[in-house]
Formats: sequence, structure tokens, C-alpha cells
Amino acid sequence: TLMNKLTDAGVLQEDKLFATLDPTARKLSLPNGQSIMLIDTVGFISRLPHQLVDAFRSTLEEATYADVILNVCDASSIHCYENLEVTHKILTSLFPDEKIDVPVITVFNKCDITHSPSTIAFPFADAKTGEGLENLLLSIQEALPQTKKRLKMLIPFSKGSIIADIRQDGVIHSEEYTPDGTLIDATVDIIYLEKNKHNIDIINE
Repeated sequence: TLMNKLTDAGVLQEDKLFATLDPTARKLSLPNGQSIMLIDTVGFISRLPHQLVDAFRSTLEEATYADVILNVCDASSIHCYENLEVTHKILTSLFPDEKIDVPVITVFNKCDITHSPSTIAFPFADAKTGEGLENLLLSIQEALPQTKKRLKMLIPFSKGSIIADIRQDGVIHSEEYTPDGTLIDATVDIIYLEKNKHNIDIINE
């Protein structure tokens, strides 16, 4: 449900165990213009039958390659924090020999019907109403490795191809023509910026 709200994925959402077992991947745009791939896996249950462990493992292999893991928990459940512990234990049992050394963001969903809203930590999100989704996106953005940077720069008219490159792979927030070139406020790939810094006059970062 949360993935559908964030990406308009249109995937099956049903209050039913194992409604889907296959991971679903969709493109997600963050507030800074960065595009990432959001991958949804199956839900977790306690006392997982041994015959289903392999099915879970195949859907969770993506976790070992992730830059950020979102641990989505039902805040309306009276077993909310117990469920978080179960999730942690299942992840540990599925990957006993692998270290998943990536940031984990615990997301509390269904906060509109929680039994004890004052005890819910942040970030929270409500996939039904959309409340908290903006803060969730910012949390994801901050947790990701920094590959892009927002800054103001002056591009000479003779280097107009740089603006086209930035427009394709980054985000141009504003653009102004001056006697000395094009002044832009843009979010730019850090590697691209480093390669072309001799052609760019950085105004401020």
C-alpha cells in the first residue's frame, strides 16, 4: 500500500498473508530530484515455517544490495514493537553469514488508527491519507549515499551542452540568462560536476 502511494505502482495490496511473494521494483523520485529504485518484498510473520524460508530468502536477496532498508511496521497493532523485533530476528536468521551494513529506517504506518499515537516514533507515514510521506522521502534522501549536490553555477554560453546534460541527469530548479552566461540553480551529479568543474563557475553551494 505504501509503495503504491509513493510510486503509483498499481501492485496487489491485500490484507492477506503471502498475497505476493515476488519483489516489485518501481522508480521513485526524491525531493532533490534524485531517482532511485524502490523494491518491495514480502511481509514478515513470526514462527516462519521452514519450508517457506527459501521463498523468503529469494525475495530478500535485494536487501544485501540496498543503500537503505525501510522497515515498515503497523503502528495500529498492539504488537507493534514485538513485530519489529520479529522482523529483526528473521532478517538475522535469513542472512546469518552476511552483514547488512546499511541504514535501516523504521517507518510506522497506519498512524491514523494507532492505539497509542503518543508512543509512535518518527518517521511515520499513512499510506491511506498520505500524511508523513514528505518527511519519509526526506529521511530516505538523507540516508542515501550522497551522489548529487545542489548549487548555483554560471555556465558560459559556449558550454551550453553542460546545461543539457544537467537537465537530463539532474534537476534545474531555476535558470537565468546573464551577460556572462546562464545562471542556474541545479542538482547535479557529483561525479559529472568534478569532471566539468573547469567549465563551471560555482557561485555558491
